Amino acid sequence: LSKKAAEDIFSAFTQAESSTTRKYGGTGLGLAISSKLVDLMGGMLSVDSQEGIGSTFYFELDLEKVKASESAPKEEEEIAPLKSPSSYHILVVEDNLTNQKLVSAYLRRLNHTFDIAHHGKEALELFDLKSYDLILMDENMPILNGIATAHEIRKREREKDLKHTPIIALTANAMAGDRERFLAEGMDEYLAKPVGKKALSEMIQKVLS
Repeated sequence: LSKKAAEDIFSAFTQAESSTTRKYGGTGLGLAISSKLVDLMGGMLSVDSQEGIGSTFYFELDLEKVKASESAPKEEEEIAPLKSPSSYHILVVEDNLTNQKLVSAYLRRLNHTFDIAHHGKEALELFDLKSYDLILMDENMPILNGIATAHEIRKREREKDLKHTPIIALTANAMAGDRERFLAEGMDEYLAKPVGKKALSEMIQKVLS
């Protein structure tokens, strides 16, 4: 990496070269999300790099050592997650494994239960089998994208006289006018990636309040 690229590499949507995107795909979110995960654990992700030679990414975490006998809680003890005002059952539709892990970690901390679909077709199969309070829908997916999946969900709700299930779009390319565009396509709100825990919690409560 060049010195300039190393300074910007942890920013969302930033890659060292545009050719990287053309060759390997993606939107430059991986390191931004990794940095957020390390930050959540109290550390900081850093890089040492020599252009044309290679890069080393590293972080340090200050973790408490727990004895084996102390690792399991006593029967009468309770481990309380960071609770949101209400707990919901949520369908997460996301094809990127890193984004799945990030959103899953947030939802567990907020005391929500959830299922994960890797693309729109799988989401529709789960939607037919289960009832969800909310759907978090990635916009850009293989097989069936987020907007096409939202259209099909709204169609099934009309045809089967089902309750309206709120859909929050997740987009890696947030632009002016996106909210209006997603609302016109049958969704209820949207969040830009990488998603933060506070923003996700507030949006869930806003949509379901």
